[in-house]
Order: sequence, then structure tokens, then C-alpha cells
Amino acid sequence: PPRAPYRIHFIGDSITSGYGNTGTFGCSFSSQTEDNYQTYAAQISRAVSAESMMTSWSGIGVARNYNDGQYPSAIPMPKFWNRTLANSQYGSGAEYAASTFPPHVVFINLGTNDYSTPPYPDQTSWQTYYINFINAIKAYYAVAQPKFIL
Repeated sequence: PPRAPYRIHFIGDSITSGYGNTGTFGCSFSSQTEDNYQTYAAQISRAVSAESMMTSWSGIGVARNYNDGQYPSAIPMPKFWNRTLANSQYGSGAEYAASTFPPHVVFINLGTNDYSTPPYPDQTSWQTYYINFINAIKAYYAVAQPKFIL
């Protein structure tokens, strides 16, 4: 079949992954309470007839991951967002070729975990991490020149 008219790359944390999105308030998380089909990313993609790629990891941040005692974290999202495989070593998989999925839009939903628990990043350095991350994505997708939604 022909490609969808639009391509969106979603990059995010548990909110993007759908962590607990089918559970009831107060329930414990399990694989039965997570459904990618019902995530905002999947719903947006269906609504605009877009092909989507989702890179998400529960607890991940731009500079600091959930409950990580150090700032910056050793393995935040900018370390593996463009890898083919995510595993315990974050980003040990090969980079995928940007030409295989040139997005029209990059949708980033990150930041919740950076400020979820102490030590909290100062705003200036956190903004610098975020801007550097966006610039890295722009460089990776230079040919596609995607629009960004943050």
C-alpha cells in the first residue's frame, strides 16, 4: 500500500507510552493497563491519517530520569531516541536511517520526569539540555525539515 500522507515521530515518556491508560484510578500498573492503541499518539495519528513512529520509555527525561539521584542522568532520552533497539544499556542498538522515516512532524512530550523527584534541575541548564536535544533531532532529520510540537 502507498505511504500515509503524513509521518509523525512521537518522542516521550510514560504518558506517550500509555502507562496505565486503561486502568482505573488507584489500580496497580500491569501490562493489562497499558494500551498503545489508546495513547494520544495513536489517536492523533489515526485522526490525521498519519503514519507514526513512537519512541517512548516510562520514567525517561530530557536530562534527568524519574527518581535518579544524579543530575544529569547518565541515560536520558537524548542518548537513545534514534536507536533501533532500547535495552538495559539504553542506546546500544544501531541508529536507524533517518531516510527510512522522514517525519513531517516531531512531537515531543518530555519533562515530567525531570522534575518528578529531587534533585530538581535548575531551569537554565534544563532548557539548555532541551534545546540541544531539539537541535540534535533537527540535524538528524535535516533533509525532512520537520515541524516540532512540544
